[in-house]
Amino acid sequence: MRPILLEIEGLQSFKERQKINFEKLGEAGIFGIFGETGSGKSTILDGMILALYGEIPKSSTFANNQGGIRNLLNTSSDKMEIYFKFALDEDIFEISRKYYLGKSKGELDLKTKEIILKKNGEVIAEKTNAFKEKINEEFGLELGDFTRTVVLPQGQFSEFLKLKGVAKRELLERIFNMEKYGKSLQEKVNEEKKFWAKEIEKYENQKLGFGETSKEEIESLETRKNQEKEFLKEKEEEKEKFLKEYKEKEELKNLLLKNEDLKKERVFLDLKKDEIELNKKSLKRSQEAYELIEHIEVFENIKNKIDINNEKLEKLLVEKTSFENKIKEFNKDIENNLLKLNDVTKEKETVDYNKGEEIKLGKIIFSKKNLIEKEEEKINKSKDLENLKTEIKNIKLDLENNKNKALEIDKKREEISNIDESILEKLLNEKQEFENIIKKYKENSKKKENYIKEKEELLEKEILFSTKKNQIIDEIDELEKLKIENIALQLAINLKEGEPCPVCGSTFHPHLIIETSNYEGDINKDIKSLNIKREEYINEEGKIKGKIDTLTRNIEDLSIYFKDRLIDENITLELENKIQELENMYLKEKKNIDEINSQKLSIEKEEILINNTIKNLVEKILEREKNVKKQEKEIENINEKIEDIKNSISLEGEIYINNSIENLEVRKNILEENGKKIDSLTKVEKTLEKDISLLKSNLEKLKKEFDEVLLDEKAITTENSIFDKDKIEKENIINSLSNKYNFKNNDEVKESFLGKEKEESLKEEIEEYTNNYQRIITLLLENETLIKGRQLRDEEWEGLKIKSNEIETTLNNLRVSISSLERDINEKKILLEQLEKIGKEILKAQKNFDIAEDLYKKLKSGDFIKFLTTKRLKTIVANASERLNRISNGRYQLESDDECDFFVIDVFNSGDRRRTGTLSGGETFIVSLCLALALSKQLQLKGKVPLQFFFLDEGFGSLDSKLLDKVMDSIENIKNEERLTIGVISHLEDLKVRIIKRLEVEKAIPGVRGSRIKLI
Repeated sequence: MRPILLEIEGLQSFKERQKINFEKLGEAGIFGIFGETGSGKSTILDGMILALYGEIPKSSTFANNQGGIRNLLNTSSDKMEIYFKFALDEDIFEISRKYYLGKSKGELDLKTKEIILKKNGEVIAEKTNAFKEKINEEFGLELGDFTRTVVLPQGQFSEFLKLKGVAKRELLERIFNMEKYGKSLQEKVNEEKKFWAKEIEKYENQKLGFGETSKEEIESLETRKNQEKEFLKEKEEEKEKFLKEYKEKEELKNLLLKNEDLKKERVFLDLKKDEIELNKKSLKRSQEAYELIEHIEVFENIKNKIDINNEKLEKLLVEKTSFENKIKEFNKDIENNLLKLNDVTKEKETVDYNKGEEIKLGKIIFSKKNLIEKEEEKINKSKDLENLKTEIKNIKLDLENNKNKALEIDKKREEISNIDESILEKLLNEKQEFENIIKKYKENSKKKENYIKEKEELLEKEILFSTKKNQIIDEIDELEKLKIENIALQLAINLKEGEPCPVCGSTFHPHLIIETSNYEGDINKDIKSLNIKREEYINEEGKIKGKIDTLTRNIEDLSIYFKDRLIDENITLELENKIQELENMYLKEKKNIDEINSQKLSIEKEEILINNTIKNLVEKILEREKNVKKQEKEIENINEKIEDIKNSISLEGEIYINNSIENLEVRKNILEENGKKIDSLTKVEKTLEKDISLLKSNLEKLKKEFDEVLLDEKAITTENSIFDKDKIEKENIINSLSNKYNFKNNDEVKESFLGKEKEESLKEEIEEYTNNYQRIITLLLENETLIKGRQLRDEEWEGLKIKSNEIETTLNNLRVSISSLERDINEKKILLEQLEKIGKEILKAQKNFDIAEDLYKKLKSGDFIKFLTTKRLKTIVANASERLNRISNGRYQLESDDECDFFVIDVFNSGDRRRTGTLSGGETFIVSLCLALALSKQLQLKGKVPLQFFFLDEGFGSLDSKLLDKVMDSIENIKNEERLTIGVISHLEDLKVRIIKRLEVEKAIPGVRGSRIKLI
């Protein structure tokens, strides 16, 4: 993970938006974040953690997550925003979180406004659950793991060191993605076991569902099938012999039945014979009528045409009379209109009218009226011009007065402008500084009392443990002496008179010991027990000393200095008096400044009013002067137009110049009236001409139509004479043929004629009857020849049919039975194959189940994951031990046991193994740092994305200058060797000298601004 940019606003002491560019800050590989205690250094880390996880370790102790975030909001803000941009390998991620202060159930609460996660510019999550899933998927670390390894905030620096074995192993499982070898692998194996158990159950159910069969059952069915096939063969041979006899009898039966049918058909034809003879007569009479029918139709058609033509002649006679009357009327109308046209033309010639004179009079009257209007307009414009000049003069006087007022206001403003308001801020800052010192002194005094009390209690405990330890040492010495005595006793018991002593070599033993005070085994047991107690007291004594050292440093750290003076009760009272004095000075200065500001505001308002008035007056002057120029130009244009009008009138002649407008208008009105009369007569004239033309045109059309009627009359008369001739000719032919075929009249001919379709139908019916009769006679003769006088009883034939059906039924039953047996055999064979296959699958599944069950039992004990995490931890500890040894000049080394607990080896003190709980504050910091750095070196996000950043928040205050040098050298080496960018957060001035790239955090000023940052 590589941070790129962090923006925070409204978070804790950061009120205004602050931006931290980590790419610039981390250019040197190591950078520092410095500032006073409480300035907001750690809040930068909080912002990163809050962006990633929606909470920070400090807030997680509150009632709920949202309630915790509410307490992170800056007290002067109503919103909180965090933007964090970082890289994971080649991918760029952006997080935006926005919160606002709103009400929930009547109480103020911090509500989420926006939560967005982007990957390479594309939004991948906008809701809390989706956000958490994506962060876990891409980042791979939980909040606790992140703060223990990548970012170590205040109070959590040594947490990884102090974690117990099981908790530490679980943390390592998560960090190094080993869950897949622990619970995750165990669950997978359990799932695998369940899967194979289900598979076994599935195959057993399949086996039950398929049923049972065997090779013996299949062989039995095969034998039965072969037997039925033999029986089928016998029956088919029997059928073949029977079929020969059956076919002969069947053929005879068919001939006898056919003979009966033919006889019945001949009887039916005999009955129809009279009907056929009658049809033959009707057909002959229709054929005779056919010769007359065409002539009759032509005769009747001619007769109809003559009748139609006679009707047309009657209509034409009526039309002819009508046309003659209309022609007379049209000639009369034309003559009347010609007379009217002549009268109108004569009247038009007598009217007095001149079009040119009328137009000229109109132009002159218009020009004279326009001349009068322009002269009046010139007089009005001249008056307006004089008024504008007077108005400009008055506005200029008003402008001069306002300018004088503005100069007076400037003088007043200069008198009160030299006021220094910065004195208020200085007084406020000084007062705030004193208040903070007093507040901190009181807080630290209370803490100091608690620390001193705790230290006194620890000193008493130390004396007690020291006394107990010395008592145990004395007891051990006594037991050691007793042990030696027991050894001597054992030697004495085994000595015999005259044998040399193994110690002194003497053969004389004057003082043999005959009683024992204790046994050696019991003594060793007691010594071991006392040594364990002594070790416990030593450890407890070490812990107490470490706590006393820590408390001593804490008490010293709680001392507060102000201007090189140690703060005590007297100085506190002095500062409180000073605060009251500053408060009074502040109120006095503020009152004075408020009064001056009030005057200043009043003057500024008046100045704005005067300036606006001056501006408006200047604009009015400019506008009026512009209007003056415009009026002068318009008067000049009017004069030019007046001259033009006078010139145009003079060109028309003296008569029009001297005459008044009234006389000219009288003459113009007369001409207009006469012009209207001429127009009216002209319209009448045109109307009459148009009517005459139309009448002549219509007359010509009538004459043409009359000629057409005469032609039609002549044509019809000619056609009728031809029709009369044809009618007589056809009538003679009809009479001749009627006599020939004995037809009385035309109606009888029409009744006798059947029509072509009916004639054809009768012909076909007669021909079909003749052919059928001949065919039946022939077939009867042929059939009787084939029968040869043979007979077949019905009983005999029915017996043959029954036997045929019985044979066929037996054969069909045998075929069905054989087919069923073959199907059963095939199904049984397939079933047997399936059962054998299922049996193999059951064996395979059982084998896999046994393997999974065995593996699950082994994984359930946890030995495998314990082995992996212990081995991985050994690598981390070895790396941390190497760095610790280098920092401590070879004194300390780090080890871990099989339970993943840590021990510090003190090489300079006979290689003593010390538990981490006995380490002092400085020692704890060094060991924790070495472990954290070693862990980060090994750490891979999800096993594939390397870490590129590491943060340290405080902890350096517990180091002396030499140890601090070594720690910083080690951090420099890490930066160079492992290409890690390391951020150090501290308030120590000594560290500033060592770190080139720094971020200075300026403390917030209450009521003025929040914390600010500055890149150096």
